[in-house]
Amino acid sequence: MIDALNLALSHTWETLKYVFLVYAIGLLLERIYRAEKDQPWQHIAFNLIYTIPFIFLTHLLVPPLSAITAPLIAGYGGWLPVTLPESFGWQLLQGLLYFFTFDFFYYWLHRLQHKSPWLWAQHKLHHAERSLNVTTGQRHHWLEEPLRVFIVFLPFGMVFTITPPVISWLWTGLLLWGYMIHLNLRVPFGPLTRVFTGPQVHRLHHSIKPEHTDVNFAAFFPIWDILFGTYVAPKHDEWPATGLHDGEDLNHPIKSMLSPFRDWWRMARSGR
Repeated sequence: MIDALNLALSHTWETLKYVFLVYAIGLLLERIYRAEKDQPWQHIAFNLIYTIPFIFLTHLLVPPLSAITAPLIAGYGGWLPVTLPESFGWQLLQGLLYFFTFDFFYYWLHRLQHKSPWLWAQHKLHHAERSLNVTTGQRHHWLEEPLRVFIVFLPFGMVFTITPPVISWLWTGLLLWGYMIHLNLRVPFGPLTRVFTGPQVHRLHHSIKPEHTDVNFAAFFPIWDILFGTYVAPKHDEWPATGLHDGEDLNHPIKSMLSPFRDWWRMARSGR
């Protein structure tokens, strides 16, 4: 147990250096042409602080679970192997294929998180964000990553063998997409809006407007939303307010960590 804690602390420190560098760059970019002005600094400060325990608990909980799924994938998975040459063009295609197929499994987990009251109790911390910005990218409950091990990575690995690009900077650039879609930056994608998920499309997913409830689940490619009937295209210059419909505020150290347990207890007591 001590070794696991020390390893998690070590990985947390290395990850935080990368994440806070991304935050710094993103927050600077957001000063150029903000989608939402005058965001309270307290909202960003909460996310900065919350990032630390979130990343630590992720590094602590995910490796033991991955140790369970890895032998299953190695022994029985990889029905459809995809390996492309190492030149830049082929590696870019391999990276896009990796995230395209990953996004399919992510889409269904994400949609289930909105439809299931039990999973929504866990996911709503992310949607309680009233000041959508680059730091929202790590604003997830600490039980979400362990859930993804079984509902996203396990089925993904059982079906496909697609390795990430061998070009490290290309792989890093693709990983940054999760931060990019949360940017408080007024950058419409124009004709590419239906091809790649951008900040405007994803902002509708976080919108408090009733007509935007449960839409735009895909993280990378809107094609999954288009195919399964959950896509809503943003209107010209549409950047709605974000947060929970009931206005619940989870920007509190105890509330953010324990919120789903409180909701699960209430549902269990009511027999739901």
